[in-house]
Amino acid sequence: MVRSRPQAIHGVEIGEAVGSCGTAAHRGEAVFVTDIATDPLWGAFAELPLAHGLLACWSIPIRGADRRLLGTFGNYYR
Repeated sequence: MVRSRPQAIHGVEIGEAVGSCGTAAHRGEAVFVTDIATDPLWGAFAELPLAHGLLACWSIPIRGADRRLLGTFGNYYR
């Protein structure tokens, strides 16, 4: 069964190979993934977007005026 996004990512730490958003937050730079199904950055996290027909994604970190990470912005494509 495919879980909802909040359930799937609850408690997941930011880091390398944690999807596009987790990786962008970790690296502090934009991340572009053209094929979620095969990109190693998605690994264990690919099931959810693929189940919803989402095949590619890019994400950028969002920083405050003090350069502190506030979050990420991601855009998914079918």
